[in-house]
Amino acid sequence: MRRKANSLIECRLAEQSPSISPCKTSAIASADKMMDDFDAFFGRAAVVQTRTKQVIEEPLQLDAIGLKENPLLWWKEHESRLPRLATLARTYLAIQASSAPVECVFSASGWIVSKRRCSMTDRTVMLLTFLSVNQHHLTLTV
Repeated sequence: MRRKANSLIECRLAEQSPSISPCKTSAIASADKMMDDFDAFFGRAAVVQTRTKQVIEEPLQLDAIGLKENPLLWWKEHESRLPRLATLARTYLAIQASSAPVECVFSASGWIVSKRRCSMTDRTVMLLTFLSVNQHHLTLTV
């Protein structure tokens, strides 16, 4: 990159000074295109950076939610102003804080693996546990 910038400077100096031999027009055109591409890229990067800063700072300017308020309702009210963050909030605020489902699966696998059935492979235990926990989803017709 530095070499190309130096050659561009040398070409510009050669154009302005008659004592130095002029550079080829194609080299100047390609260097100009490279600089235009460089400016276009970093111009877009500045716009993206500005928009990212707005997206990050906008929620901080909104009214804070109370400790006894429902955060999902707050996000529903502010969804029009913060659509992307509202989607993320719905996804992550809906995760259960309880470990009860995990304990249920662990308990089911404890019932499956016993002294008589301790030689099963990991995969067999995993499949039997999966079937045991999800049997209510299966519809068996005879």
